[in-house]
Amino acid sequence: MQRLWLEPEVKPYSPHPRSLTLTTDRHTSYPLAIADEPMLAAPAREGLFTHRQVDSRAPRTFDNPMFSVNYFDREIRKDISAHVRESVQYARRANNAMDRMWLYGVWHNCFKPRRINGGDSRTHAEFAGVPTEQLHRVRARLYRRRYFLSRMSLSLSQWRTWVRGWATPEVTRAVVVPAYVMA
Repeated sequence: MQRLWLEPEVKPYSPHPRSLTLTTDRHTSYPLAIADEPMLAAPAREGLFTHRQVDSRAPRTFDNPMFSVNYFDREIRKDISAHVRESVQYARRANNAMDRMWLYGVWHNCFKPRRINGGDSRTHAEFAGVPTEQLHRVRARLYRRRYFLSRMSLSLSQWRTWVRGWATPEVTRAVVVPAYVMA
């Protein structure tokens, strides 16, 4: 099985348990959602998962623990018209929004220069340590290869996006998935 984008060379699991800290703002829905997530119960009991909450009104500087999320949110709202606040365009359905988010994530990390001004033309992926040669191979593969679900190993989020498996609240009509999508 092949994996999409940068995943072929990335080992998703480590034999050594690592701790995970989820940093969110202080919205009351986050602790409730985390408490309802069975996959987090065991790591939390073993001290491998912690939830840290940060005031959303804190300055959005590099020192803010939410900096990366705030930055990516700002970039999405700047670059994708459907995600401008109060917009009801293409992305009003969850499946359409996830299509866009996956494509935008690949573009932002693998194609867009990290700094527009300043002479550093490296992408975010290169800055994070992905070798330039690997990034070139990934880019070439995206445009030269046709991907089939039956020949790939996808994360749950990628799979749900591929088969249009995201539910849109208050929409009860079934999502039509063309047969070629499942090939």
